Amino acid sequence: MNNTNNNKKRISSYAGKQSSRPNVGGKPAKRYKRRPSAAKKQRIISVLILFLTLYALINLLVAGFVYFSFNRQAKEAQIYSLRLNYDGKRMYSHDAASVNNAYGLYVPFGELSELCDLSIVGDSEAVVILLGANGDGIECRSNSSLIFINDSAVRLSAPVLFGSDDFLIPVELVQTYIIGVDVTYDDKEKLCVISREADGTKLSLKMLQPTELEKTYFPEEYKVYQ
Repeated sequence: MNNTNNNKKRISSYAGKQSSRPNVGGKPAKRYKRRPSAAKKQRIISVLILFLTLYALINLLVAGFVYFSFNRQAKEAQIYSLRLNYDGKRMYSHDAASVNNAYGLYVPFGELSELCDLSIVGDSEAVVILLGANGDGIECRSNSSLIFINDSAVRLSAPVLFGSDDFLIPVELVQTYIIGVDVTYDDKEKLCVISREADGTKLSLKMLQPTELEKTYFPEEYKVYQ
């Protein structure tokens, strides 16, 4: 009776165990690769297209930056020499190196004042350039691009420079805001000519018109009626 029970226990214990021996005589198990779905393929294609688009856009931006930088440098490299003429006769001439700096093209005030009969008052911090006896004036601050034309503020692209011997005036100021003086550029000769005729237009400053203001609006609750 005891032997029978022991045999049953051994059989049941062997049945619960799994053999760790490899399947030598049997066929190897087949492995199947899962094919990507159509949706997954579409996502991969979309990501690739987006990547290529961004890559092309970055290349275009870089190429554009290089192109405009090159053109800007080439334009800045085209500096002009300077000549001052009065009534068709040459008064002063300067080579490009002596009248150009990092800010642009300048004319010495002493020579400009002789050409245009200008005067100047002020100190080392601020001066006022006076045109004749009509009271027109240009206020300039030391090494500042902010000027005041008859009390109207204007911002130049280059500062007025206060030197130890003279003031350097941007040609832009003469060309844009002084009436009666002609400023011309010869691109072939790389020459800027500031000229004035003896019987020409009387010198004056270009008057700046104030920006038109819209009518002020007040809400009804702020209005007071009597």
